[in-house]
Amino acid sequence: MWELKKEFYQSELTIKKSRFITFIGKVQSKADLDLFIAKYSAKDARHNCYAYRYLVNTAETQGSDNDGEPTGTSGNALLRFIELKNVTNICILVVRYFGGIKLGTGPLTRAYVAGAKELLKPTELINLTPQKTVTFCAKITSQKQIQAFLRKNGCETYHIDYDNDILTFQVQCHDDLDLAAITHLFFRKE
Repeated sequence: MWELKKEFYQSELTIKKSRFITFIGKVQSKADLDLFIAKYSAKDARHNCYAYRYLVNTAETQGSDNDGEPTGTSGNALLRFIELKNVTNICILVVRYFGGIKLGTGPLTRAYVAGAKELLKPTELINLTPQKTVTFCAKITSQKQIQAFLRKNGCETYHIDYDNDILTFQVQCHDDLDLAAITHLFFRKE
């Protein structure tokens, strides 16, 4: 699970004369959500579509609002984006000023999500999953396999020591990942 690094992000793009202004912010309760929507919604805009997801204790709350746009093209698409990115404590609000040209459902969906995609790069997120640091050894011939395994499982390699044909990895990984299995799989005495 990920969370925003900063409290607030904003971007704007124009597609076929329609302006899409994206506001992304941290929300951690219904009160935060209501305040965020009230603050950044525009009464003169044609649509104020949003999606949100937040965690209170261990209970997750999420939802969306299409504000008159066709079903699945705006708020619902933003919520799918949040779920895909696995982000919590977030609200994405897109204010649309209609430019007079209908976009069609596919382009409309892409337009609503475009600002969020631009703003929510991996460098703008913090991992909320409990982490641990693990050190283990392996044969140098297994380096590519091990690094592929670590990437696949969301681990960060901090340091690799090379000593003849033995590697010593220092890795940060999820608390529930058993890296002892790596030693068993990749470090076999011959």
